[in-house]
Amino acid sequence: MYYTTRNGEIYEEAEWLPHSTYFCDFEDRENNECLNDFKNNDGGYKIVNSIEYENWPVFDMRWEDLPAEMLHSTRESDENRLSFTKILKVQDGENLKVTLSLRASEVHFLLCDQEDVTSANCYWFIIQGWRGKKTVLRKCNQQIPDVVNEYPKTPCVDPVVEIKHPDVPSFLNTKKWNHLTLEKLGQNLYLRNIENGKSTTIIEYSDKADNIDVRYLLGHTKDPTSAYYKLHKHQYLRTSQASSNDIFFDVPEFDVENQEICFSVMLTTCRDCWTTFFAFSTEGTHFIDNIDVPPSYVSKTLKND
Repeated sequence: MYYTTRNGEIYEEAEWLPHSTYFCDFEDRENNECLNDFKNNDGGYKIVNSIEYENWPVFDMRWEDLPAEMLHSTRESDENRLSFTKILKVQDGENLKVTLSLRASEVHFLLCDQEDVTSANCYWFIIQGWRGKKTVLRKCNQQIPDVVNEYPKTPCVDPVVEIKHPDVPSFLNTKKWNHLTLEKLGQNLYLRNIENGKSTTIIEYSDKADNIDVRYLLGHTKDPTSAYYKLHKHQYLRTSQASSNDIFFDVPEFDVENQEICFSVMLTTCRDCWTTFFAFSTEGTHFIDNIDVPPSYVSKTLKND
């Protein structure tokens, strides 16, 4: 990236680099032959989807590749009908955790048992609604209108949780990406804001009555300009086996003697697991580096320079 100062001087701050010489893209399951290098081992590893297994926010290089999608207020085919975008079809409605990046002043997220909101039972999150004055959670049983200027009736219209702004600081705007997590664990629902690596709970609700069998995550906006979202959906290598044996993952050989090589490794282990990671040349004759991952999350970059 280059920038020009007021006196006209040009400075080079950083370079945007393409993917490295070797980049095994776990997202490209159909066309990426390198996945076989990672799946063919004795550790029981397999490529899994983060929505279906353990999920966490992505803020590394993978975030840049997440597609930015638009939420709409009304349907393109009929401006008198409200638009509810299907963001995700949920596999496990009892244990759901989804992170989204947003550029918007107001968004609505609905966790529903059907895709058609007019006949669905939904948990309805209205985030910075009423011109940024409130964030609320509603529980609605087939009472959500999809016609412009129609409003839900009691009991749907009555929030089960209501947060007022600025009593709780606003956390969405259209000028930068902000990050939220929606989570449903059994009868408990959470809305959390993520900022500077810290997660803050905005809404917490326990549905002790009729727990909705969530099957869809839908999105809507009343933003007069535009509302964009990125769904943090990614794939990673996972195993549920604990093994004391060595497990090898083969990647192409690099000339570690004559150039700088940087290996970026992201690793999460179970609370009781201890992992040692070694990096060697293909012949095993050149030791590059190693790290120990104790029974707690640790992240480190292996470097040879």
